Amino acid sequence: MARKNTYDALRLLLENLNQSQISMTFSEIEKVIGRELPPVAYTRNQWWENNSNRHPQAKAWLNAGWRVSHLLLGEQVTFTKTSRSSHNPPDHDGASQGNQPEK
Repeated sequence: MARKNTYDALRLLLENLNQSQISMTFSEIEKVIGRELPPVAYTRNQWWENNSNRHPQAKAWLNAGWRVSHLLLGEQVTFTKTSRSSHNPPDHDGASQGNQPEK
């Protein structure tokens, strides 16, 4: 039996959305995953990087065909649907912070 990822519920939510972008508060994400986000999610931009090699949480949104496109650290994250398939997630491209351009 495969081990369930903490972020599978987030992946499923994103996979089933019929819109191209969604902003979620950290509290809303916690309700979806059924637990609190780790403290580092509130304090470090790197936790939200679009890098599935280093971050299991990123694997969830990347495999669903989404990426983090905007971050208000400790408050809200915006996910944007990618043009890539869920079988070919994008490489690390970082998440923008506030009005800064994406990395």
